[in-house]
Amino acid sequence: MKTIASTRRADPRTPHAAAGAVVRTAFTMIEALVAIVIVALLATLVVPRFIATASRQAEVEAQGVAALLSAAASRASMSSDRVAIEYDPSTRLLRTQVAREDQEGVVTWLVPATVRPLTLTSTAIESTLIGARVADAATGWRVEFGAGRERPIISVLLKLPGDRDAENVPRWQVDLPSGESSASVRSLAEGMTWSPALGRGVDLDETGRRTKTW
Repeated sequence: MKTIASTRRADPRTPHAAAGAVVRTAFTMIEALVAIVIVALLATLVVPRFIATASRQAEVEAQGVAALLSAAASRASMSSDRVAIEYDPSTRLLRTQVAREDQEGVVTWLVPATVRPLTLTSTAIESTLIGARVADAATGWRVEFGAGRERPIISVLLKLPGDRDAENVPRWQVDLPSGESSASVRSLAEGMTWSPALGRGVDLDETGRRTKTW
């Protein structure tokens, strides 16, 4: 009698098939974990570079603020023009204006072609010291000088846009001391406080900051 060998196809419902299904599911989960790890590694590389780029752009903009203040101060010291520096928070526009008076005595404020307005896109003004007064950046400010008017100290504190109360947000201090025509920029590292170059004629008692940290 001949014995006929027969082959049986594996039933997909057998334990072996079920085990195979479990293996495939586990492999998919491993792929997801690997993808998460890769994304995390990329984030550690990209985020610091993004922050560094934003800081560089903000520092360039702080230099632009210093250039605008310097140009306004130079215009006032080298001419008899009345000059104004104005900040509008609604448009985040910082600009210089020069007064022109017609024969009837009507004064018109014009933006000089030599000093382009600056729209703040990489920084935000956190606070501004004008003489003995700390201006509110939320409402804007304006200071006029020249033509016999002594210019007060102007110190602008800039930061990266974001949480106003964040302590670790990078900041830049732009100072235009009274009596000088060149503004300077100082980067404030973590833990450093705003310390305007007061110049002459500023009374800390008047500002209310004699015993307070700036």
